[in-house]
Amino acid sequence: MGITGGCGDAVRLDTRRSARTSCVSRRLRPIAVCGVGPIPSESPGKRASVMDGYWLFNTNETYRPDTRCYMVEHSCICAQYEAKDCVGQVAEGDVVFIYENGTGIIAYGIADGQVRVTNYEGHVGERHQMQLSPFRELESPIAPSVISEAAKDLDGSGVFYAKTISPLKKRTGEQLRELARTISQSGPV
Repeated sequence: MGITGGCGDAVRLDTRRSARTSCVSRRLRPIAVCGVGPIPSESPGKRASVMDGYWLFNTNETYRPDTRCYMVEHSCICAQYEAKDCVGQVAEGDVVFIYENGTGIIAYGIADGQVRVTNYEGHVGERHQMQLSPFRELESPIAPSVISEAAKDLDGSGVFYAKTISPLKKRTGEQLRELARTISQSGPV
């Protein structure tokens, strides 16, 4: 998939219409609305049915500021170095929400289940990534408070945001997906 132009080439659009922003200016007004699958087995991709996994995947901007932009531009999830193996926890058909610290869910999509290993910063094999197709950016992010409230109200659980990847319980994931469908730019996933 060939994407031309780098992150710096992106243009900030009106945040009332789109969450697409440049990597330099990416803070958006989160929405305040309320509302995913079981933790996968120890053998990723070996579950009984497709579409029973929901994940929150952190852009990890604190340590890798280029990763958020890369994920959005390439419609994928990715992790580098010590976190790279977490990508393999996601199975084909899982719904993955891309989460940016302090902003919330900025995009989501359906995982293809294929881990691709690429080079990163000149280091061989240090980036693992997986395509999300279809992939949707949200017009407004789903605020962290909304995610936490949904997890607490629907499943009596919390969400651990400090990890690269966090499983979401089914009812929480379904609610977040429904909310994301209503605010996605290009229709439902």
